[in-house]
Amino acid sequence: KIMITNHKIFKCIAIICCIVAFASCKKMDDYKKYIEDQPVLNYTGKIDSVKVFSGHNRVLIQGLLVSDPKIKEARIYWDGRRDSVVVHINRTFGVDTLKATINNLEERVYNFEIVTFDDQGNKSVKVYAFGRSYGQNFLLSLINRPIAINSLKTYDNTFTATFGNVDRTLGIFATEVKYTDQTGTEKITRLGIDETALSLINVKIGEKMSYRSLYLPDTLCLDTFYTDFTEFKPA
Repeated sequence: KIMITNHKIFKCIAIICCIVAFASCKKMDDYKKYIEDQPVLNYTGKIDSVKVFSGHNRVLIQGLLVSDPKIKEARIYWDGRRDSVVVHINRTFGVDTLKATINNLEERVYNFEIVTFDDQGNKSVKVYAFGRSYGQNFLLSLINRPIAINSLKTYDNTFTATFGNVDRTLGIFATEVKYTDQTGTEKITRLGIDETALSLINVKIGEKMSYRSLYLPDTLCLDTFYTDFTEFKPA
């Protein structure tokens, strides 16, 4: 009886092993169907030296195509790949520059993902770059550089003004003054941020003058931002 019982136990163990082995093979077969008949991925050349130039509700993405003359297009993704653009590329055998302007962007910081492709559909590794678009909120934060004192001498039509200090952290770099000369021609002169004194000649008496300030929020910004012209009557 003991021998019969052992025989039954061995038989059950053998059946269980067969079931486990079959299940394992089945799982392996399921896995193979996803990897069999798939081509080996050959990476194409990636974009190098990427810069993102900021702008007014836009950015310009620029990079170098140094290697792999077979590259045919670049795809630029942002917002978790919910938005993208395709840039077609005509490669030479030298170093080419890719430039892609993306317009109509909301005012905020963006994380861009850039992938290049060759004519066989092979893609490059991902290249990431950050950039910012400026908009109405930034414009509303800008102020005119103040005029401390000004004077218009009627006897020789000479205007002089001294400008005060202003916070430079937002990128103010100049101020423009608009006036009318004695011939009735409207003119604009520019004063750099490091200059404090302005002198104009041949200014027409009795005409209003106005001024505005100019901003570049960062060193890679494409667009100059202006405050509105503010009118003033010379003293």
